[in-house]
Amino acid sequence: MLGRDFYDRVVNLQMKHGKPGSRVCNSIQTNGLLIDDPLARLFARYNFLVGVSLDGPAPIHDTYRVSRSGRGSYNEVLKGIACLKRNAVAVNILTLVTAANVNRGREVFRFLCDRGFYYQQYIECVEWDQSGRPKPFSINGEEWGYFLCEIFDEWLKTDIYRVSVRLFDAILGLLLNGPAQVCTLGRECRSYRVVEANGDIYPCDFFVTDAFKTGNIVTGDWGDAWESPVSDRFSQQKSRWHSDCDQCRYNFLCAGDCLKNRGYSPANPGSKSRLCRGWQIFFDHALPGLQEIAATVIKKGEIKNGSINGSKPTEIY
Repeated sequence: MLGRDFYDRVVNLQMKHGKPGSRVCNSIQTNGLLIDDPLARLFARYNFLVGVSLDGPAPIHDTYRVSRSGRGSYNEVLKGIACLKRNAVAVNILTLVTAANVNRGREVFRFLCDRGFYYQQYIECVEWDQSGRPKPFSINGEEWGYFLCEIFDEWLKTDIYRVSVRLFDAILGLLLNGPAQVCTLGRECRSYRVVEANGDIYPCDFFVTDAFKTGNIVTGDWGDAWESPVSDRFSQQKSRWHSDCDQCRYNFLCAGDCLKNRGYSPANPGSKSRLCRGWQIFFDHALPGLQEIAATVIKKGEIKNGSINGSKPTEIY
């Protein structure tokens, strides 16, 4: 967390340099540990959307989210969320799906709903070591698929108009002929950029290495960085998927999955996603229900702000 002075300066610069009539939407992702009332009041005043990382009940969350001393952060995270809510800040929950919670999808979903966290985002943990092997806390395809199936079944039973699961909203958006609100569902990797503290620009936060640097916002031009040859090549790799994807009936939804989940490098752009089998399991189970919901939404005209429940799509990953 960069502190209140930083965000105060950001907002002042936006108001100073923004063109008349322009609209700026700010969102941040935080572990919630350093949230206090002055900062929360600033977020509320300028309508920040705050994503807070919470992986489930304390025994799950504290498995990996610990301090340097090894102490779990669960209680401090809940205090940060309470501070945000006390100051009327819009809060979404981001849950990282790891080896600690991937087999407890139903429990995690119910835990979040029971505490009034109705805007949820689930991110798959797939990380590779230097030898190209998945790290111990990573999940595999089947685990991911069955986790999503559990979440989907609970979502259907709970209230699809009250609880927003970002992935489900994004799939519904595609079924309704909308844009891919989640970058992993798109056919190009060109939906956002990462700017480091020194101004270096990269096409994705999973690929912040010299090979993928597209420019520098301090010494160069933003437009040149956005349209650079490195950026173009990286963007195009998304649709250069594994040959099996050409025959997959779900390719129109996942487009070969995230490059990170493929273990992508320029030397192997067409490798298959580690989660491929999981996506197939999930779509086999959930797509008929999602298509039925989409048909109902079209019939009743219930789509709002890109979501059936009117929530704002987050810009956090």
